[in-house]
Amino acid sequence: MRQDETHDGDSMNEAAAALTTARNEIVKIQKEMAERYIKLAAAIDKLHCQMPPDETREFLVNRCGVPGQDIASLARFSRRLGGFEKTLLERRLPLTVIKSLASASTTTVRGVALARIASGARFDATDLKAIRREIRTPRPAQSSKRSMREGAPSKDWPETTPQRRGGARGRSDRAN
Repeated sequence: MRQDETHDGDSMNEAAAALTTARNEIVKIQKEMAERYIKLAAAIDKLHCQMPPDETREFLVNRCGVPGQDIASLARFSRRLGGFEKTLLERRLPLTVIKSLASASTTTVRGVALARIASGARFDATDLKAIRREIRTPRPAQSSKRSMREGAPSKDWPETTPQRRGGARGRSDRAN
């Protein structure tokens, strides 16, 4: 064995060890960030239950230094994702995805997203955008596709459709 091969093996082992250490540290920090966000949401929710919303907001912004935009996001988290904390933490979702899930406007979007997350699928912000797009633009029903192929009018098409040149009247004139 040549001496340079030994050094290459050592440097590969060092690189692998550095990557493993970095990955473990990053995963630990991601989990801590999500845990803290969830704890902060719970604390703000508890405060909302004890004080009027305007006073709560003023207190959080002026006395605690919480940005107003974050207050709304944290309040939505408790209302919309309460009960899913364990799943979100187990899947180590990035904080941006957790915030996006909390701000998702429909329960359908959140439900589909949470089902995919719970199934163990890898999930990020682009997946949430795709779910929103899928739900916003539903596909035509099979019966509509079939009737369009067969030439029958579909409920998706307007009642009045332009006539082809030489329609029914034109054909009857030719038959005479």
